[in-house]
Amino acid sequence: MIIPTTFVRYILVGGLAAMLDYGMFLVVNYVLTAQTSGLLWLMYPEQWANSAGMMSGFLLAFILNRNWSFRSTGSQKRQFILSVLLLLTNNIVCGALIVLLCRDLHMMPSLAKPLLQALVVIWNYLIFKYLIYGKPHEQ
Repeated sequence: MIIPTTFVRYILVGGLAAMLDYGMFLVVNYVLTAQTSGLLWLMYPEQWANSAGMMSGFLLAFILNRNWSFRSTGSQKRQFILSVLLLLTNNIVCGALIVLLCRDLHMMPSLAKPLLQALVVIWNYLIFKYLIYGKPHEQ
């Protein structure tokens, strides 16, 4: 079985983005955990940290995936909008799941985050390949 070059590039970019995402998550979670006393809106610091990590990883991944992994020549504006919608969806789903895993199932945030990242890698590749960076269908 031959692994498509696009997939290999996607995994490499995803690895870089995941490291940035995870690093940002750890730093923001640490800072917010130390600062949460009395701040109701920071009741779930891991959720805010997850958002900060995902956004930083997103910006890096969008630029590299569009230009290198998928070598797309499609509308950058359309792809960016679709990628932002995917990010928002991922953020909502992962934000809810990280609270479930950490608060309800008592999983450590440092373990819950990579688990969620692995799930996102799988479904994002398919969405990127066939919906966002794929060749537009003839209309």
